[in-house]
Amino acid sequence: MKTNKTMIKILIMILISLNSYVFAQIQQDVIKEKIKQQVLSKTDTIVLKNIGIEFQRQYNANKYEAIEYFKQKGYLIKGPGIELQGFSNGRPIYYITYNRIAAQTVRTDAVWSSFNLDGSGIEIGLWDEGAVYEYHDSFREGIYGPRHVFFIDSTGSEVSEHSTHVAGTIVADNDNYNSKGMADKSVLYSRDWNAGFVEMTNAAAGLDPNFTTPLLLSNHSYGQNPGWVWGDLRNSGTNAWYWMAEDYQNEDPNFGNYHDSLTFNIDLIAFNAPYYTIVWAAGNDRGQGPEPFTSHWVWDGEKWVSSTSYHPKDGGDDGFDCIPPEGVAKNIITVGAVDDIPYGYTSPSDVKQINTNFSVWGPTKDGRIKPDIVANGDALYSTLPNNLYGNTIKGLTASGTSMAAPNVTGSLALLLQHYKNTHNNTVPLSSTLKAIVIHTADEAGENPGPDYKYGWGLLNTYKAAQLISQDQNNSNAIQEILLSNGQTYTLNDLYNDGTQPIKITLAWNDIPPSNSQTGPILVRDLDVRLYKNGITYYPWVLNPGNPGSAATTGDNTKDNVEQILFQSPGVGLYSVVVSHKGTLSSSQMFSLIVTGFTSPFVTFNLKQIGNDNQTFGQAAYWDNLSWNYVQPEQPVTLSIAQHHFLSTQDFRPNTYEKFNHWEDNLATTSDWYRNWDTIGLRASINLVAARFIPKYSNVIIKNSLEGTVSTGDSLNFSDPWLTDINEQPYGLRNQGLSAPFKQRPSPFYPDYTTSYYGDVYKGVFLNQGLDWQPPYYSVKADAVQDIQLQQTGRTHRFYFQGWSASPLGSAEFQYPNALETPVVFKQEGATVQANLKGTQLSNNSNAYSKGNQRKFV
Repeated sequence: MKTNKTMIKILIMILISLNSYVFAQIQQDVIKEKIKQQVLSKTDTIVLKNIGIEFQRQYNANKYEAIEYFKQKGYLIKGPGIELQGFSNGRPIYYITYNRIAAQTVRTDAVWSSFNLDGSGIEIGLWDEGAVYEYHDSFREGIYGPRHVFFIDSTGSEVSEHSTHVAGTIVADNDNYNSKGMADKSVLYSRDWNAGFVEMTNAAAGLDPNFTTPLLLSNHSYGQNPGWVWGDLRNSGTNAWYWMAEDYQNEDPNFGNYHDSLTFNIDLIAFNAPYYTIVWAAGNDRGQGPEPFTSHWVWDGEKWVSSTSYHPKDGGDDGFDCIPPEGVAKNIITVGAVDDIPYGYTSPSDVKQINTNFSVWGPTKDGRIKPDIVANGDALYSTLPNNLYGNTIKGLTASGTSMAAPNVTGSLALLLQHYKNTHNNTVPLSSTLKAIVIHTADEAGENPGPDYKYGWGLLNTYKAAQLISQDQNNSNAIQEILLSNGQTYTLNDLYNDGTQPIKITLAWNDIPPSNSQTGPILVRDLDVRLYKNGITYYPWVLNPGNPGSAATTGDNTKDNVEQILFQSPGVGLYSVVVSHKGTLSSSQMFSLIVTGFTSPFVTFNLKQIGNDNQTFGQAAYWDNLSWNYVQPEQPVTLSIAQHHFLSTQDFRPNTYEKFNHWEDNLATTSDWYRNWDTIGLRASINLVAARFIPKYSNVIIKNSLEGTVSTGDSLNFSDPWLTDINEQPYGLRNQGLSAPFKQRPSPFYPDYTTSYYGDVYKGVFLNQGLDWQPPYYSVKADAVQDIQLQQTGRTHRFYFQGWSASPLGSAEFQYPNALETPVVFKQEGATVQANLKGTQLSNNSNAYSKGNQRKFV
């Protein structure tokens, strides 16, 4: 019987677990279907399907012709990290991997726990040299769990170290922490690079059955090989240098060039699939090549021939303008490489290209900013075939933009997950994701703003995730807008409180150019401007004629990314306007990110708080020419400006607690100690509170005349908390640090009840003005004072000698020998006294004597 009961319990637990799993799976299917419909609603599937067919035709014809020709010549068709793709303008084109013959650097590790992100629910495409070793232990959930990396080509490609290493950088599990991928719970589908444009097009259109939604993100760590190539392209058994341009050309014109059949195709896919983010490695060509006049090989139109013509190293003397055609595309994220920053970014000087001095620099031929972003590409440790790990590929250090790109791709998978989690299971446009990454990048380079070395800066995944979170409560933070011909988009009355910079980033996917050789590459030129009081603030611009110069501001007519940074804005209202030049043949989607502004209003609580931290009574704020009284729990909303606040009670009922200061989590001002305060509100404020603390009455302030009784003598006392001004319409208030000295008879008792010409002091606060930081009480004596003594019945002259306290230490004086000094009452029962000394009365028969000793009185 007991066994049966146990079995029933186990069965019930299994059924509950099964039902939970089924319910969770149904939820995931609903989310995926929602995303699929969202993406397809703006994806031109008909165009994509047609261009996919055309890409396939072009690829088959071009590559087949090239392979057949090279077979006849006996030249290299495929080798380690290199493969023939066809001909362009009569010259052979090879694809090569971009690794050179991570997470802490870009702060991706910070979002794993802070935002609970692991890439779950995100599918990633990987196109690379060959097959990923999909059976690696780090590509499955636990030891026996399901795999999340798949090679889905049926081409029989060999397993590639490069492809496996790249895949691990993106999605490797935490089996080996040093090789943990950026998004270790994402699912990755891998193909080789042959017919890549065809496959990318089908996946983006939702026509690839391996993906549950149209493809949102893919990585490409390879590209064409302009300039110099080291290898054995003749299949001779000996490596040599090959010059891939014409022999008469000093520089390969394909660097920075918008290639009609490469760059154009990439932008065409991205424009028609606006949710598809394509990440492409920038390339490793900078500085590559032999010394001038070294013997090398060059293509003469039919075969490789020997040459000793002069060709500088890729990038020339200054290193600029050496980006291969794929990275030139407008609508992708082109990734450069930087050295590892093991302890994380702290300043622009941390971003270096010493070990990564191969990473290519812009500009493009038309002057656009490339690369877009940089990430760690320095000896990354990752997965390798046969369940191995390491930071070498084919015996060489695994450094390169090939490693930087998957660093970014995996990080973007986390950001897609975070956006989906925080935006009702929707996904951003690829231009939005690009704008987020650019907007939050860490500054790199010698000068503020973008440059042709590091693009817009170093990827900062943590700041990007923060921005996505902020968008939940700030409708202006991230926007996706459709702009029609002749239309402008305006954001008015944006308030900046003067404490934070204003930053605006505009990005859009642009139409590929109709003629990339003679016409402009930027087809639809959108503009963003910032306005305040008739002044216009412009976005960053770079000068391609002087590529090493610092960014300035002006009209950017080249890039489909624009950014305005106003580092030290003044307080006030601003406007942001997005417009376009020329004519739009159809509406244009754009992504806009705006930060640095706050609501011109702030909501907070207004309270009176006692020494026990309990609220009581009502405080008030001045509005519409009257005091408005509020309960402690009632929120108050006021404009971000200066406002008056009133502590309505001078004393807390049934206690000896009196108003002491305001607490408003702002900078301390002299107004803090007046029960009627003027506060300049800021967006960060959440509480304005009048703080009450106890006062003590058994304190005496007097002149000290040893052994005598005096009448008519006085001293002066300043009390910052004495409520002594009835100023209409604001009412009775104290004067704080402006409190005057008031003459008082000696001895003077600032107790709870005694009135001095209407002033009731109600005791003193203890320990006010420690370290002589105001506010504090002050006492003041006269240097010379004529005082009548009861012993003599006459008036005598007395001189000030200094201040003292009784008992010793019960009060402290900042200047004990000065006529005027701040005083801190340290304990109850303190007597503060001005010590006076009179004239010598030895020859006066009426002198008071004691013990036959003459006295100074």
